[in-house]
Amino acid sequence: MRAMRLVSTLGASGLVFCASASVSLGQQPACVEAPTITVYQVPGAKDATASVTSHIRLSEDAYIFVVERDLDGQLQVLHPDSAGTPIRTSAHKPAPLPSFFAGFGRSRGGSGGPRYHGSYGTLMALASCAPFKLDLISSHSDWNIDAIRNLIDGRSPQMAMDALARYLGAKGAPIGRDYMWFTANGYHFAQISQPYAW
Repeated sequence: MRAMRLVSTLGASGLVFCASASVSLGQQPACVEAPTITVYQVPGAKDATASVTSHIRLSEDAYIFVVERDLDGQLQVLHPDSAGTPIRTSAHKPAPLPSFFAGFGRSRGGSGGPRYHGSYGTLMALASCAPFKLDLISSHSDWNIDAIRNLIDGRSPQMAMDALARYLGAKGAPIGRDYMWFTANGYHFAQISQPYAW
């Protein structure tokens, strides 16, 4: 009886040690819920042909991926800076995103043509407790814009974020999402609150 108690106590101690060791080795516990990510406008230029400046807010520390598609259909990854080592973003202060030119929204038929009436640009942001699989959309730390375009082109912002999350997200990791779209008349925001796990 005494021997069984000793084995039971040692077994429980071993489990606690293993759990604490795994956390101390830098392994992040899996998220139960998706981190909330919010894109918000920084006061400044309202003209969409000028620079678009925005920040993000997080409910908790998370890995983030932010991409924008301008009025002319050009893509740019705003965060992270490169597809190298994943960086966990702190939730304690807003993360500034690089300002970018919103584009002209000219017709594809020729330079200097009129703006599309329905032309708009989109900034899409994803957040996850687990690192994104950025190697799938990069080569030697450079972004593979064609691979990203294949996930975004021809889709609504919601569907594009769905495709990005499904492709880049770690299996089973819930992913927070938000997007902002902009037109020649200014900025528009639409927060996506529902998490998605793959």
